[in-house]
Amino acid sequence: MGKIGLYLGSNSLYVSILKGNLPPSFKSYPLDGKDIFKEATLEILMNKIARELNINKDDEIYLALEDRYFFFRSFIVPSMGKKEIESSITFEIDKYIPFKIEELTWNYGYKKIPKEKKGIVSFIGIKKNLFDGLFQPFSKLELNLSTIEPSCLALLRLIVNRYSIKKKWFAILDLCSHTCYLTLFLDNLPLFSRTIFSFREELVYGNNIIAPGEPAFLEKLTEEVRFSLQYFEREYRPYSVEKLIVITDNSNKEKLLSSLKERLSIEVEFYSPQEILDTPAGDVNTLKAYSALTFSQLPKGFLPLLEDSSTCFLGGAKALYYSINLFLLG
Repeated sequence: MGKIGLYLGSNSLYVSILKGNLPPSFKSYPLDGKDIFKEATLEILMNKIARELNINKDDEIYLALEDRYFFFRSFIVPSMGKKEIESSITFEIDKYIPFKIEELTWNYGYKKIPKEKKGIVSFIGIKKNLFDGLFQPFSKLELNLSTIEPSCLALLRLIVNRYSIKKKWFAILDLCSHTCYLTLFLDNLPLFSRTIFSFREELVYGNNIIAPGEPAFLEKLTEEVRFSLQYFEREYRPYSVEKLIVITDNSNKEKLLSSLKERLSIEVEFYSPQEILDTPAGDVNTLKAYSALTFSQLPKGFLPLLEDSSTCFLGGAKALYYSINLFLLG
């Protein structure tokens, strides 16, 4: 039985394979501009991948998606019970998310704020028709889809289990040639995720086209990160982000770190996919695919949207034992 990690990126599906005692292997499949959610595109592509890589129904498949497919919402509440938390979630979603809660597959996590009679509720949701559109192709092909989760949670799981993160309030910035996401956390609990950029090889800034590494690009990126941190401080006063973890290729390291450290008054740490994967061929997208399959291997303080593809439901009793678990309700 093997473990297959998938990351559905903006222009490719990235695959990480772990079988037996062999080191992980990686491959990517371009989408060629096709909409992965239409006209059986995902089913056709997964059928091709399964045949080429010898994936069968006994293998466990773990899927991570771009964060932009999910709705993230978090808010501070007084210490309260499960029923009161769920009532507050319904109110927040009706107020801030442009879909009825019945239209979403969703989950939430709750964590007490240290030394205070308060807690933070973290909500993550995805449109039900999108969720079903992802699940059904695997079911038709009799493939075992074990998890669906935002890529930021997959990255978080790998990073916190690989490195010592002593700060409770921190952010992860992941940057590749197509997208840049920033996610803020309290321990293992995601507070919000923001798409800083979505681009293909180059970025239009003003009237000019700029590429990663250029001064204008670094200036724009740093300003967007600073704006997001300031927003957090306004929303969660008196708390503030204590550490920024940057995940990007080595080619962007020095200039990016210099720009961030110069303009942000927080600790900044850098990790490259090549370092984490221990391979010169790794990139951020490949790392996300590998991070997805670590669900079965590493300790975790939360659960993703889908753990058991036969039921699509995680029992609440299981989640009650862990104050920061995320469990499926809708």
